[in-house]
Amino acid sequence: MNRTNTPAPSVKGEHAVAFSGVVTDPSGALVPRAAVHIAARDGSFTRDLITDAWGRFSLTMLPSSYDLTVTAPGFEPFLKEVRVSASPINVTARLTIAIAQTSVEVSGNTNAMSTSEDSNKNGLDLQGDSLAALSDDDATFQQQLLALAGDDGSHPPQVYVDGFSGGGFPPKSTIREVKINQSPFSAAYESMGLGRIEIFTKPGTGSIHGSVGVYGDPSAFNSQNPFLHEAEPGYYRVHTVGELSGPIDKKTSFFLSADYYDQQNNAIINAQSVNSTGGIYSLSEALPDPTQTEHYSARLDRQWSTNNTLTGRYEFDRAAQTNGGLSQYVLPSEAYNSTQTAQTLQLRNTQIVSANAEVDSRFEWIRARTDQNPVSTAPTITVEGTVSAGGSPSQAYHDNQDQFEFQEDGTYERGKHLIRAGGRYRLYRDANLSTAGFNGTFTFTSLASYQASVLGTPSASQFQLTTGKANFRVITGDAALWAEDEWQLRKDVTADLGFRLESQSAIPDHFDPSPHFGLAWALHQTGSKTAPVVLRIGSGIFYDRFPIADLMTAVRQNNPKLQQTYTVTNPDFFVNDIPPAAQLGAATPPTIYRVAPGFRSEYEIDSGASAEFNLGKHGSISVTYLNKVQEHQWVSINANAPRTDGTRPYGTAAGNIYEFSSGAEGRGNWLYIDPRITINKNITMWGHFNFKRQNSDTFGETSFASNSYDIHQDYGRSPSDRHQAAYVGMNAGLKWGLRTGLFLTARSGSPFNITTGSDNNGDTIYDDRPSFATSASNPANVVHTIYGNLDINPQPGEKIIPVDYGHSAGPFVSLQLQASKTWKFGSRPANPDDSAPGKSIPPPDPRYELVFSVEAQNVTNSVSPAQPVGVLTSPFFGQPISTSNNFLSTSAANRTITLHTAISF
Repeated sequence: MNRTNTPAPSVKGEHAVAFSGVVTDPSGALVPRAAVHIAARDGSFTRDLITDAWGRFSLTMLPSSYDLTVTAPGFEPFLKEVRVSASPINVTARLTIAIAQTSVEVSGNTNAMSTSEDSNKNGLDLQGDSLAALSDDDATFQQQLLALAGDDGSHPPQVYVDGFSGGGFPPKSTIREVKINQSPFSAAYESMGLGRIEIFTKPGTGSIHGSVGVYGDPSAFNSQNPFLHEAEPGYYRVHTVGELSGPIDKKTSFFLSADYYDQQNNAIINAQSVNSTGGIYSLSEALPDPTQTEHYSARLDRQWSTNNTLTGRYEFDRAAQTNGGLSQYVLPSEAYNSTQTAQTLQLRNTQIVSANAEVDSRFEWIRARTDQNPVSTAPTITVEGTVSAGGSPSQAYHDNQDQFEFQEDGTYERGKHLIRAGGRYRLYRDANLSTAGFNGTFTFTSLASYQASVLGTPSASQFQLTTGKANFRVITGDAALWAEDEWQLRKDVTADLGFRLESQSAIPDHFDPSPHFGLAWALHQTGSKTAPVVLRIGSGIFYDRFPIADLMTAVRQNNPKLQQTYTVTNPDFFVNDIPPAAQLGAATPPTIYRVAPGFRSEYEIDSGASAEFNLGKHGSISVTYLNKVQEHQWVSINANAPRTDGTRPYGTAAGNIYEFSSGAEGRGNWLYIDPRITINKNITMWGHFNFKRQNSDTFGETSFASNSYDIHQDYGRSPSDRHQAAYVGMNAGLKWGLRTGLFLTARSGSPFNITTGSDNNGDTIYDDRPSFATSASNPANVVHTIYGNLDINPQPGEKIIPVDYGHSAGPFVSLQLQASKTWKFGSRPANPDDSAPGKSIPPPDPRYELVFSVEAQNVTNSVSPAQPVGVLTSPFFGQPISTSNNFLSTSAANRTITLHTAISF
C-alpha cells in the first residue's frame, strides 16, 4: 500500500465506500508501480497512489462522481469516469501500448515530487528499458547494481528478493524491477536504504508468453589481460536463457525460467617461487578455471479472492568450478574443485483486510550445499606478498546450510497516518566438515628464507597445524520487531517516526534497539501544483548480524579437546619431516578462537539531509549529505599476545587466544549527487556521483588488529576509502527498432596497507607495519620507497606509519556500450476490450519479436590495476600484479565484446 501527499480531506469511515482496482497490460500481465490519480468532479477530493507489486490499488471514498487516470511508462493513459454509490467498486484498468514507446522512466513513474518516505529522488527504480540498459551478463549486471548502491567493500549492500533477505541475485532475465537506495531511514529494514537493493521477479501473465535467448563471446573478440606476459589459452562464454509464462486458469498464472552459463575462463598468476632444486624463478601463467552454472525457477501467482493473493516461488541453482581459488601469486597446486547448489522456496500471502488495511505474510527456506576438494594435500607454503604454493589452506570443505525466514507485516491507513508494523524471525543451521589447516602451513618472511629451506636449512618463521575433529554444527537465529508511522502533518510536510528492536542468539548481546526519524518538506506546494524542491532529513541506527560462518569458527576452535591448532615459531623442520601432532602439542599450547565475553552487535548511526530539485519534464536532481558514526565494529585480536615486556595476560601456558572483538570504530562523511534527466521522449540519462571520506580501525571481523592492546593504533583511512566515484547511464530509442545505451564508471584509486612481512610483535599475525626510519635504524632494515624510508624492524621511539599509507593508481574508467535491433513480425492479437471513451486504439504489436544486440565492456581497453602489493620485503612491493575491473565477468580479458540474440512471443 503506497501513498503520496495530496490535498484530499480525510474520509470518515462510516460513510466511506471501498474502491479498489488492478492495472494490467494488453496481455493481462499486471503492471506494478503505475501512477493512479483520482479526482472528484466537484473538486472536493483528489488522491494519488502507486500500484503495488501485483498492480493493485485501494482506498475509501465518499459517494460521488470521479475521474480515474492511470499512467505507466510505455502505455497510453487510461481514462475513466467512476460513479461511487453505496456498494464497493472494483475496476480493471487495461492499458494500451503507446504508439511511440520510447520514453524511459528511471526513478518512479512520474516526475512529481512527493514527501512520501519511498519517493526519495536519490533512489533508483530500474525497470523496462532502464533495466535493459545494464549488462546482460549476470555477473557484470550484479556488480553494476552493487556499485550503484554504493558498495565500498566494507559493508556490502543488502539484497532483498521479493521482500526476502539472505538470497542471491536471480538471473537478470527473471527480474522485472530493481529498486536501489529507497526509503533510506525506514525502520522496516535492518540496513539503511542508501546501500540497499530490492529485486522483484517477473510474475505470470494473462496469456502465453515466452522467449529463448543466447549470448556469448569467444576469446578472439576480446583483448588479453595486461598482466599476463605470455600467450593466453583460448576461452569463451556461452549463456543460454529461456522463459515461459501464462495463465493456468482465470485466477492463476505461472512463470518458468531456465538458465545455463558455460564460462571457460583463465586465472592469471604472477609470482616468484623456488623450484625443487632451490632455484628462484618468475612465473606469469594463465591456467584454465572453467565454471558452469545452472538456474531454474518457477513462480505461481494465485488470486484466491479479490482481496487475497498467494505467490509461490521455487529456485534451483548449481555452480561447478575447476581450479578455483587461483589469482595473483597463488600457484596451481593450491587450486580446488568445488560444486555448490542452492534451493530456495518462497511463499507469500497478501490479504487486503479492508480498504485501508493490508497484511503481508512471508516464508522462505534456503537450502545450500557446498562440496570442495583440494588438488593437493601438501603443506601450504606462504611467502608474504610473493607466492603461495603447496596445497590449498582450505583443503576439504563440505558444508550444509539451511536458512528459514518468517515475516509478518501490516499496513494501516487512517486519516493522515500511514502506519506500518511487522516482525521477522530468521533461523540458521550450519553443519560442515572442514579440514582447513590440517595440511599445515609454513610462513616465510622472504623468498631467500624459503630457498634456504628447500636447500636443507629450515628457515620458516612460523608453522601452523590443525588437528582433531573436523565436523561441527551451529544453530543460531535473529528476530526483529518494528513499527513506523508516516504522518502527513500537512499537505507539504510528512514526518516518519519509527522504532526497531533486534536480537540475535549465540552472542552475548541480545538487545539492540534502534529509533528512526525522517522529515520531508515540499517547498511552495500549493493545490495540485508540484513542489519545485523537496527537503529531507533523517536518522536511524542500523545493526549488523554476526555471520554464522564466524560463529562456526568460534565453535570449531574454542575447545582444544575437540580441535587443536598449534603455532610453532621458527620451526627447525620443513615439509618432509613435520613432527607428529602429539609432539607439537607437548611443546606448544594450542591456539583457540572465541567470541569475546563482552561482544556487542556492531551498528552505525546514519544521519543525512537531502535536497531534491524538480526539473519539470526534464527530470530531477538530488543532493544528499550522509554522516556515518560506526560503533562496536568487529575486529579480531590476540587477547593473550605478548606484551612489550614479554609477559602474557593469561600466562604463556594458555597459548594464543584469538578473539572476535567489538572494540573498533569508524567515521564517514558522504556526498551524493543523483541526476535523472529526460532529454526528450527518446533519450533518458541518469547518474550517481559520490564523494566520501571513510576512516576506521578494522578491515572486518576476521582481520586482526596490528596491536591487540591498542586497536585504535590502526585508525585511519578505510581500505574502501575511494574519494570519488561516478556512474552514468543512458539509453536511447532510435528509428527502425534500434536502441542504444551506455554505462560509464569512473572511480579514484583506493588506499592499501604497507606491512613488514614479519611478525614483529610476536602475536603470530603478519600484519605489522614499519616505522619511519631514523638515524637509529639499522641500514640493513631500511627500505627506500616513494612513501619515505621505512624500517621493517621498528625500534623503540620510532613512529609507526599510518594504516593504509599507500595509495593505488587512479582513476579507473570503464565504459559499457550496447546496441540492439528489434524486428516484430507475425499476426497481431485482437484489440483489448477496455479503452478510453472516444479514443482510437493503436493496433497491438505483432506476436513475435526478434532481437539482436552487441555489448562491449571497457570499450576503451583502459587498464584498471588492482591494489599494489603492500609487503615491503616482496619483490612486487608497490606493484599491482592483477586487474580489478569487477565489471568484467572474466579475469582472462581486459575488454570484452558479447553478441546476444533472442526471440520472444
